[in-house]
Amino acid sequence: MRAAAGWSLLLLLPACIPYPAPCIAAEGRTWIGYGGPGGTHVYPDKAPTEFDQTTGEGVLWETPLKVKYDARALLILLYAYPNDVKSSQVPFVDTWAETEKARFIKALVHDRSAKIGDIVRQVLLDHPKDDYLGPACLRCLASRGYAAFLVAQLGTIDYAQIRPTYLHLQQIEAISTSQEELVQQQLLKILKTTRNDAYFMAALAGAARPDRDMVLELAKKILGGLSEDTDQARSLL
Repeated sequence: MRAAAGWSLLLLLPACIPYPAPCIAAEGRTWIGYGGPGGTHVYPDKAPTEFDQTTGEGVLWETPLKVKYDARALLILLYAYPNDVKSSQVPFVDTWAETEKARFIKALVHDRSAKIGDIVRQVLLDHPKDDYLGPACLRCLASRGYAAFLVAQLGTIDYAQIRPTYLHLQQIEAISTSQEELVQQQLLKILKTTRNDAYFMAALAGAARPDRDMVLELAKKILGGLSEDTDQARSLL
C-alpha cells in the first residue's frame, strides 16, 4: 500500500517538472539527473544574469518537456536516485493516519469543488462506523448540495432510544451545520419525534426556524419521559 502511494504521488506531480534527460551545457559539460554536474546543485561557471529564450542569449542548457514523465525520471530528479534505478526501488512514502485525514477533511468546509465532495462522500461510505472520520466527512458535505444524502444518513439513526450513541450524536451535530433547506426541515422533524435529549439539542442547532413555544413543549415532553434518578437532560435544562 505504501509503495503504491509513493507511485501515485509521483504521477500527480505538476507537469512543470523538467525531464532529467542528458543536456549539453556550456563547454561540453553534461547536466543530467539530480543535482546537475557532479551532483552539487551548482553550475561551475559564472551564471548569466539575463536570459532570452527566443535568441538563446544567456541560456546555458535547457531540458525538453514531456507531457508524461516516467517513474524512473522522477525518482532520479526528486529523490536523488542513481540513473540506473530499478522499478523496485520505490521511495518510502508514509500514509496518513485516519485522525490526520479527518482533520484535513474537516478543514475543507469552505471548499465547493464537486469533485472533492464526491471523494469525501466515498470516504464516508467506506468508513460508516468511524466516529471521527465519518462526522468530519458529514461536516464537509453539509452545504455542498448533498442534502438528499445527508437526510438519508439521518434516517439511519434510532431517535426513540433514550441513551445516545456517540457516533450518531456526532453525525447529527455535523449535519446540523448544513444550510440546505431539505436538511433543516428533516432536523425539525427529528425535534418533534425524538425521545433523546442529546439528539434533540444537536438537531435544534440546525432545525428550520423552530417555534420557541413548540421547542419548550417538546423539551418538557422529553423531560417527563425520563426517570427521576437519571443523569441525562443536563444540556436540555
